[in-house]
Amino acid sequence: MMSTWFKKNDGVNLPPPPPKPLPRRELGKSTMNEQTDSAFLTRLPPEIRNEIYALVFGAEDISVFHQNCWRYTTRETKNKRPQATRVAKSRLHLHHLDLLLTCQKINQEATVLAFSVYTFTTTRPSHYSDLKRRTAHLAPLQFENIRHFAYALECDDPFYATAASDFIANSLLLFPGVETLQLRVKTRSSKHVCMGYGLEPPRAEQHAGLEWTVAELIKRHVPEWWSTVVFQVLQGRSVAWQPGNRWRMEWPVIEMMRSGTAKLHSPDQTLDKWVPGVEVCDCGCGEATWLTAHLVQETGRRVSISIAYYTDHEVRDMRERDGSYLRLKEGAEELDVAEVYTGNGAAGFIWDADKAYWEGLRRRNGGVTARLPEGVRNLLGLK
Repeated sequence: MMSTWFKKNDGVNLPPPPPKPLPRRELGKSTMNEQTDSAFLTRLPPEIRNEIYALVFGAEDISVFHQNCWRYTTRETKNKRPQATRVAKSRLHLHHLDLLLTCQKINQEATVLAFSVYTFTTTRPSHYSDLKRRTAHLAPLQFENIRHFAYALECDDPFYATAASDFIANSLLLFPGVETLQLRVKTRSSKHVCMGYGLEPPRAEQHAGLEWTVAELIKRHVPEWWSTVVFQVLQGRSVAWQPGNRWRMEWPVIEMMRSGTAKLHSPDQTLDKWVPGVEVCDCGCGEATWLTAHLVQETGRRVSISIAYYTDHEVRDMRERDGSYLRLKEGAEELDVAEVYTGNGAAGFIWDADKAYWEGLRRRNGGVTARLPEGVRNLLGLK
């Protein structure tokens, strides 16, 4: 019977096995060149170098959210300089972590700092097993120093609330040193991110124990889907938090009001000062939205969670930097190109350059004869 069963299922297409995880990195195991000729490494004191490293690795760019950012943590620095070809020159992209590839000396002294200030960003659904697999190759020192993590979402529709809460909860569970978690959400000017007075208030349990004024403020100024995300994290939808490890939510505005550092003006409910984490709604309605909150664990651990909206023009700028769009230089114009096909099915483009183009190219390059030795030019009668 067993033999017959296997014969009948020989044609079943089983899914491929998961990729083999990368080997875990070991820091400081290879022989290192001390770079004694480098003025940066020998003349600048460590404090100044650390300031420079922090500026490079901590430079915030909301549009950088490639899911393969982890690959910059495992590439070897030796023999990785791009070849001086036309393709390499035109496709050379800069990344905040590229400085780690300069030499082993910089890699060794700046890796921990880089991991502690750089914001790693993913665009993939952040299940716990997936996050763990994608970071399994990191050295323990690197993994423990990840402080900032972000998840790029298409929009703030309630459909994405579950994925957002999964990201926050699984990141809290997996990364012991994480301090900030951010949801980077694409929005448009017509998108209203505030709840507004006309909407039903959130579920009562979200505001249990809060006075009416605070509940009304949260209702008015916290986007509905953002409130849902935080609620799902606290209630253990993704991770069942055990006694002693549970979390509670703090809003910076409310804490400043309770401490007396910020006051609320009635009846318009506006604050008398700017508060971190409070921004004006992107749709132009003038309402203030609370986009930052703090999760405080019973153990005393504190993690900041926030939303950052980016607009369509930022995506366009990112694509231009990545080469998806080409920006014409001043004085340039589009060329009349023709599409051509080869016998093997490949396609390409061709442009029939005129005489003026080739003369201009030779003039810009100094002419072919300009590169010949002076004696050869005199022999050929060339000027």
